[in-house]
Amino acid sequence: MSDWYYLKYRKPVPYGCDILTDPSGYIKIYNKQYIGKKRYTRFIRRKFIGPYHVSTIFLGLDHGHNGVPMLFETMVFKGNSSSDLYCERCTTHRQALKQHQQAIEWVNNE
Repeated sequence: MSDWYYLKYRKPVPYGCDILTDPSGYIKIYNKQYIGKKRYTRFIRRKFIGPYHVSTIFLGLDHGHNGVPMLFETMVFKGNSSSDLYCERCTTHRQALKQHQQAIEWVNNE
């Protein structure tokens, strides 16, 4: 099975072939994703709180190493720094939304 996924109506779908042998097909699917009639971006949620930036994205590549695909990631940055202060990954869109809220609460408690 492929480690690469695309979103179809907020659900991760494994990309059906090896992107190393067919990278153009993956790029085509990845760049033309839609949720209903709205064009999809990798950002699930973004929030700026003072100097902090909370970002939740769809990764597209499985970052899990224990058999459970980790496809969404929430990170917290401060200022213009590219170093993250907080990083969590999860499997589903619904979990990503909860994770984003937890990161906001973490920032508010900082």
